[in-house]
Amino acid sequence: MGNSNWVIADRTARLRNRLDEFGNVFEFVTSVFDQDISIDVRAHKRVLSELYEQIMSSQREWHSKVALELPAADYPEPSIYWNLGDAVGEVLNRQQVTNLLRTSDDDTLRPTLYGDFVRPLCLPVGANRAGQVQALFGEWIDAIGLADQDDIQVLNWVNQSLMKAQQGNAGTLLWTDFFGPDPLFSHAWCLTVWNPLRRTISALAACSTIRG
Repeated sequence: MGNSNWVIADRTARLRNRLDEFGNVFEFVTSVFDQDISIDVRAHKRVLSELYEQIMSSQREWHSKVALELPAADYPEPSIYWNLGDAVGEVLNRQQVTNLLRTSDDDTLRPTLYGDFVRPLCLPVGANRAGQVQALFGEWIDAIGLADQDDIQVLNWVNQSLMKAQQGNAGTLLWTDFFGPDPLFSHAWCLTVWNPLRRTISALAACSTIRG
């Protein structure tokens, strides 16, 4: 790993740990690409592979805590199906990218990245929640290189149009079971973000429960 990648990975890990303390549900990674590497779908899938490793690392850590803290029992090892060979990314247009940065959460029919990011956060008693969540979201957005710029490319890997029926279970994503049996009944996120200025691709994923 190059020095730039090490710095980014360290910064991302520290941010991830801070967000985890507040109950953040998003897994995310960021990788730096050299100038001589062309950015195509394969590059985006490479970072999705890194995201899978991060998800599994988090799952194994959680499993270890469960095994230590709960009564003795057979707790299955975490396992996630993740076959990028079947994954298809949909390139978002400029307006769709701009909508990802929207911080108003007044349209429950169209889930926002901001809404699913901040909803589960549990901040200290007495904290200025509105101010803190705005700051945390802004810091996270900056860390993953997402900006309202013409050159930012975002691929969506869980679009409804890409879901297919499998063994009678309509809505199942063929390439992963990370989002559960039917992502249409939750807010499923899986995006990759290419920032040409930074030469970074970030990947993020979450399955956030829909508000009742």
